[in-house]
Amino acid sequence: MENWANELFEDTVVFCHNDLACANILELNSKRELVFIDWEFASYNCRGFDIAMHLSETAVDFRDPTPPGIKFSEELTDNPPNLHGFVEAYINADNELKNRIPSDRSGEISKLIQEVEFFWPITHLFWACFVMKLALVKYNCGVDMDKFFTENDPSSEVILQKVINLGVDFLGREWKNTDKSQVNVKKILGGQSNHIFYITSSNSAKEYLLRIHRQEDAHVFTDTILFSIFSERGIGPKLYGFFNGGRLEEYLPSRTLDAVSVLKPEISRKIGESFPKYHSMNVPLSKNRRCFQVMRDVLQQYQNLGGGDFNLFPTHVTWTDHPDSISLENLQKEINLMESWTNEIFEDTVVFCHNDLACANILELNSNKELVFIDWEFASYNCRGFDLEMFLSETSIARGLTSTKAQINQEMTEHSPNLYGICEAYVDADYKLKNLEPSNRSAEISKLMKECNFFTPITHLFWACFLMKIGLINYIPGADINMRARDRLARLFKQNAINSDVIKKKLIELGESFLGGEWKNVTLDQVHVPRLLSGQSNYLYHVTSSTSATPYLLRIHRQERSQVFTDTVLFAILSERGLGPKLYGFFEGGRLEEYLPSEGFTEDDYWKPGFVQRIGAALPACHAMDIPVSKNVRCAKLMRDWLNGYKELEGGDYEILPTTVTYSDHPKTISVQKLSEEIDTFEKWAREVFEHTLVFGQIDFGVSNVLELNSTKEMVFIDCEFSSYNWRGFDLAMFVSESAITFNVPFPPGIKIIEDLTDNSPIIRILCEAYLDADNTLKNHIPSDRSSELESLIQECLFFWPLTHLFWALSAMKHALLKFENGVDLDVQARDRLAVYFHLKPRSQKIYEELKKWKKAL
Repeated sequence: MENWANELFEDTVVFCHNDLACANILELNSKRELVFIDWEFASYNCRGFDIAMHLSETAVDFRDPTPPGIKFSEELTDNPPNLHGFVEAYINADNELKNRIPSDRSGEISKLIQEVEFFWPITHLFWACFVMKLALVKYNCGVDMDKFFTENDPSSEVILQKVINLGVDFLGREWKNTDKSQVNVKKILGGQSNHIFYITSSNSAKEYLLRIHRQEDAHVFTDTILFSIFSERGIGPKLYGFFNGGRLEEYLPSRTLDAVSVLKPEISRKIGESFPKYHSMNVPLSKNRRCFQVMRDVLQQYQNLGGGDFNLFPTHVTWTDHPDSISLENLQKEINLMESWTNEIFEDTVVFCHNDLACANILELNSNKELVFIDWEFASYNCRGFDLEMFLSETSIARGLTSTKAQINQEMTEHSPNLYGICEAYVDADYKLKNLEPSNRSAEISKLMKECNFFTPITHLFWACFLMKIGLINYIPGADINMRARDRLARLFKQNAINSDVIKKKLIELGESFLGGEWKNVTLDQVHVPRLLSGQSNYLYHVTSSTSATPYLLRIHRQERSQVFTDTVLFAILSERGLGPKLYGFFEGGRLEEYLPSEGFTEDDYWKPGFVQRIGAALPACHAMDIPVSKNVRCAKLMRDWLNGYKELEGGDYEILPTTVTYSDHPKTISVQKLSEEIDTFEKWAREVFEHTLVFGQIDFGVSNVLELNSTKEMVFIDCEFSSYNWRGFDLAMFVSESAITFNVPFPPGIKIIEDLTDNSPIIRILCEAYLDADNTLKNHIPSDRSSELESLIQECLFFWPLTHLFWALSAMKHALLKFENGVDLDVQARDRLAVYFHLKPRSQKIYEELKKWKKAL
């Protein structure tokens, strides 16, 4: 097909949409103009392909509610009724655009019809290839997981196998021995934000809740990080594990409150008593009040989707004191007015808020009848009255009605029956939490009731704006309408000088937003911001001022979204456990971290026995941590991901021409297929002889990721973006192998691998001895043969040593094609590391064969 297209239509290449289905065309309400949206597949292609893509999609119906959810019309495929009219309109518009009078209009129309007919089968081949891939990657994408759990019955074989796999992946133990006949999957929620399933088995495998995300990426990001923080603080369910598309949570035996129970005085009081505990929390989100900006953002999205004046035709309420329709401009004015009033009288009431406390988001635990608030995807800092009234206004709405789905109770909206009880309980609990006595309790209660009444219309305006937008997009789970803030932020810091006013202004905004205090008064000339790091993963800045404002580290992400997601959740968990810097705040594109006054280490420290001993002694505590990520080995998956990325970037056979090493026991070139086989082989060896050594490891283990705190001289490991479960020998070998490499090369290629240290490491025994002693102390274990254990651990390190080079070689190959700049010639690094890999691999094979023979003899 490509050959034919090259011969016949090479002169018709134009910029194309490539995915012009009906859902990607909007007709603006204001002037009936058509707007094409969703350009993620856009590129240069033949014009006939783009037109055929649209016309062929008109013969496909995705509205079929029964499996398979798609139906092709053979009649419309064979004889499209709108082909001639469409092409005729195209020719006319094209000639008009070019101010050209065609010499043979009918001939041009006939030619374009032939172009479209030629490309018609190619459009189907295009999407066939695409969906073949998607069918195999359901585990890797939230939307695919949503689809998977939507399309299949909870009791189906595929669902039962999936929940067993997830149990094995994150919980292990008995799930490894569980059969599908022993599993029960019960769906307990299926809404527009999440699917939630209760997973149990008839054996002793740990039960869990499986949450499949259906929200936008930003909501999932916020919700998962907050959930992990609450889990670490012992508030609500534990986080068992998270992945792209969902998470595993602890099942808390409980009942979900309903619209009837929340009106009972005793329950109402318990809800009021529960709020202060959450409102008093210090959470790493922007401390700026968010509700009004959220409304503006949503209205902007509504307008971008073609929304205009909105007609008000109430269905369940009889109020008439409203306009017949309202414009976007007037809605903006309403938001501005309410915000100005709020600024004047409630600015001192900003706290951490849930913002979506419907009955379904409150659990009453069976064990102690304690209330737990769940589902924090909309959480942010807001006025406390807004949060309380958000709950109260939701209690006046009856949901789940067959005919109308939701109905507002007018009487309860005007006179909430539990307003006083909730406010009274809130005030009492708040003062108790602060260990204070109110000087005028009744006045405090009255004031809080007025706050709630003030925010009543604002809560309804908030959800009205949200639903106006949702109505236009018919809620597409996983669709992120927002521009990529991450990319914009990275571009801002890349394109502007670090001491420019635009950068300093942004740093003050971030400091004020997340830290408050003196940052509100800092001026541009008081900001100081040296760049500490500029690599392929992050930009890192140390932000200080000449005032008493809290200094912070600003990390601007440069990794893929999934990597940022994992890294930020891990950072939040370690922050909560007091292991490393505190998390001050996170946002799309980066985060603010505590600056720990400390001394970094240099490559010279690799050769100091005391430093190596401290590293070895510190690692067992890290390796012993239980972290809610997949317990499967991740280094092999990362290598395959990088290799696939290299292939997708059109990388081919790779020539191994070493620059800084003289090893020659390697192939001259290596194919993508052969590299894939190398990963498979090494993984097979490791699983057969070292599967029992899985631990939570650092992976990226150079001296630059180790700090010594000035205050306590304690050693802290930082930058955990690659941290995951791996073989402990891989983690130890990573440190040893990096000790034989210097990046302090002031001229190209910016790297040198030292052969003597690669062949005969002087630190491996020191590291392993310190590790072994610390590990035995941690486990309160007295070795029967310490010398033998030490030699075994050294063998582990030697076995994994070449794999660390293959690991970074594949990363460098991919990032070289992406033109990443980090001061190192990535192709030189990749070639040299591959040479080291093949040089050391025979030793690993020998260790594997000896251990296999020893295991057989047992």
